[in-house]
Amino acid sequence: MSIRTILVVLEVESAVEQLLDGALEIARAMEGHLEILLLQGDPEQLLADCAFTPLGSIPIQALNEGRDAAETEIKRRFTAWRDARDLPGDIVDHRLRTTYARWSSWQGRAEIGLLRRGRLADVIVMALQPRRLGLRSALVDAALFDSGRPVLFLPGVPVVPPLGRVALAWNDSLQAVRCLACSLPFLHEAERVFVLSISSGPDDIGGDSASIPAEDVVEAMTWQGINASLVRVAPKSGETIGARMLREAADLDVGLLALGAFTHSRVREALLGGVTRHVLDHATIPLLMIH
Repeated sequence: MSIRTILVVLEVESAVEQLLDGALEIARAMEGHLEILLLQGDPEQLLADCAFTPLGSIPIQALNEGRDAAETEIKRRFTAWRDARDLPGDIVDHRLRTTYARWSSWQGRAEIGLLRRGRLADVIVMALQPRRLGLRSALVDAALFDSGRPVLFLPGVPVVPPLGRVALAWNDSLQAVRCLACSLPFLHEAERVFVLSISSGPDDIGGDSASIPAEDVVEAMTWQGINASLVRVAPKSGETIGARMLREAADLDVGLLALGAFTHSRVREALLGGVTRHVLDHATIPLLMIH
């Protein structure tokens, strides 16, 4: 799998320039291009994000005018960002390896727009922000559960280069296998890869009967020409697996953590929290996730 089409999802609250810079670094390393998609949601979704605002108290026309004004401003910032980096706005002379950044926006149900564009992308890039009710939560759920594509969450402030040192969380689950496959383009670009072997615990995200030892994962990576090593991870007393993974990633100074998302059912994950929710809410480094 190669990374050519990178869909960058912009939201009104995104740190636009920082998110674009992070995506551009990936695009240049992979010889890919950026498809920019601004999602704001329909009036119902916009109202849902307005806390303590009674339904019908804001005229639809005012919502639409506010949405149009926000799009004008974000597009202006995008254009200034693109011009400052001397990027074309579309493919040049039919060269497939041209790194360009093309603008688009979607008005309507935001999840539909994300899926219409995201399912044909090689990777979806989103801002790493705490999940909450409303539009943000709906977009994260759609990207992880319904797109069928890997999702790269980038923090607003870059920490270390994402393709320098990479950690892959391994727990024998089907999601971990999928994550390994989708991570290969990133792992090939990395200088060093760490396979974090996750020990069972009270909130372990589980595995299946076809258990694959982490040592075999490292050996398989070696055959791919990837410089990988094994790190065994076990939570301390009272520490969740999500917290332990983030602590280990910080100790290893990795720039990207790849992991399978939501091995529990979505209902159980919503009720109990879990590894994926903890990592999404507390990570300060880029995350690559796939369900």
